[in-house]
Amino acid sequence: MIPFRYGGVVSGKNFCGRQDLLTDLQGFFNAGQNVVLVGERRIGKTSLVFEAVHRADIPVLFIDILGTRSVDALVQQILRGVFALEEKTGSLFEKLLKSLAVLRPTISPDPITGAMTIGISPGRQLTPESIPSVMDVVADVAGRKSAVVFFDEFQDMLKIEGAVEEAIAQMRSRIQFLADIPFVFAGSIRQDMDLLFTSPNSAFFKSAVPIHLGPLTFEEFAPWLIDRFEQGGRTIGQDMMRACFELCQNLPGDIQQLCEALWSSTVAGDEIDRDGLNRALALIYSREQKAYEQALATLKSIHLRVLLALAHQGGATPTSKMFMEAAGVRHSNSITQALARLTSLRLIHKTEHGWYFDNPFFRTWLLSREGLADED
Repeated sequence: MIPFRYGGVVSGKNFCGRQDLLTDLQGFFNAGQNVVLVGERRIGKTSLVFEAVHRADIPVLFIDILGTRSVDALVQQILRGVFALEEKTGSLFEKLLKSLAVLRPTISPDPITGAMTIGISPGRQLTPESIPSVMDVVADVAGRKSAVVFFDEFQDMLKIEGAVEEAIAQMRSRIQFLADIPFVFAGSIRQDMDLLFTSPNSAFFKSAVPIHLGPLTFEEFAPWLIDRFEQGGRTIGQDMMRACFELCQNLPGDIQQLCEALWSSTVAGDEIDRDGLNRALALIYSREQKAYEQALATLKSIHLRVLLALAHQGGATPTSKMFMEAAGVRHSNSITQALARLTSLRLIHKTEHGWYFDNPFFRTWLLSREGLADED
């Protein structure tokens, strides 16, 4: 059995580290304290929260609002979370439907999975004023089940078209009175989460305990990974493992993906070396190449040149003379516009240290196409 997991929530024996933080979160949940959790994508935010509620034996009402662009979509995501936690039969379920009658909810089976899905009646345009009644349902279900309410990728509240401030204010107006229900607001774009929770002009200003989630340290994570390789008869040294961390920018999800590829491209008795790492990368490329090529097909020439410059030089100083020469761009404004476009396509993201690829394997694939992967 492959001992590495990525691309989803990990828990139990597949969860590593962060023991002090798990203890803190359980204490916050028991106290009904709201928490804002900020960290890069694939850093482990979702797994951390689910592991904390698992250890505390508390249900979780999970609401993922990634990609939400309208009040309608927001309401539907909230209701999906509610109905995923609530039983789909009985008087309580009927009560929920009646309480939402003004929104005209529709219940139908998914054509592929057969699971019941929740929607809003076609033709009904929801406004921010619809949010309080939906949050009342959240409060009813979460309060009755003593659940944690977990909003993931909460920064996308800022992308609701035409009614951002109203939607945020309406949601906050209900949450502030739910003192016994702990809310977790997780987000992967720090500047947006800061705008929501540290700006005095925001309705959510100082409404939750802030926690910034960084990468697992090499000292904490590497021995756990090395031990899993050894259990399968494979050997990987400290230097080779450190190279994996650096390639993956220390992000746990990407490190686990690379470790899975290393495992799948070796057999018991192998000692993993640079050749083994290259074989693992080739395996990842074979799985993801179609997505890489589709991403490139959406780019204009200037966007591609800036992306290649980022792959070669990194993103610490993308408006420097050296970077612009590498990208073949004369004006810094053109670089800024290209970075914005690449960010909107979720190919790159910005941190306090500069610009980075969302997928580090996409970067090494770009370099490998020019025969430069080993020169990085």
